[in-house]
Amino acid sequence: FLNHPKHYLSDLQKKYGDPFPLSFPGVPTIWLTGQSELARAIFTAPVDSFMASENNPVGALLGPSGLIMQSGGAHLEMRKEFTPHFSKRNLLPMNSSIQAAFFDFYDSCPEEGFMSLQEFAFKTTLKTILKLLFPHLSILELHEAEVLTEDFLKNYSASFLFIPQWVPGTWKKFNRKKLALDERFYEFYLSGKLLNSVGPLAVLENKTKNQILDHIRTFIVAGHETSAT
Repeated sequence: FLNHPKHYLSDLQKKYGDPFPLSFPGVPTIWLTGQSELARAIFTAPVDSFMASENNPVGALLGPSGLIMQSGGAHLEMRKEFTPHFSKRNLLPMNSSIQAAFFDFYDSCPEEGFMSLQEFAFKTTLKTILKLLFPHLSILELHEAEVLTEDFLKNYSASFLFIPQWVPGTWKKFNRKKLALDERFYEFYLSGKLLNSVGPLAVLENKTKNQILDHIRTFIVAGHETSAT
């Protein structure tokens, strides 16, 4: 699965039909579908039909306080707080940042050859989200934030879901990268707060440091991965 997820899922779909099950040791079975009717039913179902996964593979990345790790009323309350920051009025000024991210990537490509759309999507989406969260950062600081995020993600594996945290060496490097990202991003948050320039993170004023960092990681990791895909 980890090496060839597309082929693995395609084989499961051929074997079981649609929807089809995806099973891992010690984790409840996940059901996947490619049917638009089923997807529509899921997205229009009452919100109290759902709860956050207790064994979410991205739990170690995001932390327990992030938006997608919450259920029910807590999830709705958070969405209500963040939503105004993603209105058309607030997002239109991001056009220049999106254009700048595109041209930065384009200029870094070889004069001849192919542009990787996947790489383009990941890099430009990450740049855009960082600029939205921390509009006050300099070009050098934004680049530092990109590098920290990429290092953090490179040192995470979905296989961590099945590897206990006490297994020697498996988590050490990941936690070191996470600590480096957290400490620097919290400094970015505090400097933005002093300048009254923290975008959607302004709603986190009364949260603890750990809660703030969980939200920052959720925006950056979950936000840029899904948008890029």
